Amino acid sequence: MKKFLIVFAVSFGVAFSSIAQTNDAKITERFKEYFSYTEKMDIDGSFDYLYPQFFDIFPRELMLKEIEKTFNDPEIKLGFANSEIKSISKEMVLDDVKYVLLDYKFDMMMQLNFEDEDDAEDDGTMIEFMSAIFSEMYGEENVSYTRETETFKITANKEMFAINNPEYGDWFFLEKDEKLKEQLLKMIPKKVYKKL
Repeated sequence: MKKFLIVFAVSFGVAFSSIAQTNDAKITERFKEYFSYTEKMDIDGSFDYLYPQFFDIFPRELMLKEIEKTFNDPEIKLGFANSEIKSISKEMVLDDVKYVLLDYKFDMMMQLNFEDEDDAEDDGTMIEFMSAIFSEMYGEENVSYTRETETFKITANKEMFAINNPEYGDWFFLEKDEKLKEQLLKMIPKKVYKKL
């Protein structure tokens, strides 16, 4: 009997580990797909990877319009690259919905194109101001500026929830942002939010 229990425990552990690895692989695949749309600046395509309940709170068309307006600003050219998952938390299941927290990073390039070339002093002040803000937001070690190309490079270290709700049939993402905690708690149970 003791041998049977040991074999069962080992088999169960191996099976559980295989399921966790399968979920991690699926989450990683979905993350790469999501960020490939972001890197191509296909915002509408990237929205297909956001947790559908997000758009009950933030209407999709309104969000799309505002983000595209930002991306089409002639004074700032944005780009994204080098997205990478650093870690995936242990899965938490509540009411048949699976949750994990991703620790990830990506690089954001922001090229400035100021209209008034004659006012170099104001441009320098603006760059110092923006550099201070970005350093506060992302950490000084994660922000650099190249004067020749007028480009900021920011390495953003972030967290996001990956959620697999049987109602939607796959893994979807929600950025974990303390400024949006009130809205996030309408989509993610408080117990999950606190534990992950």
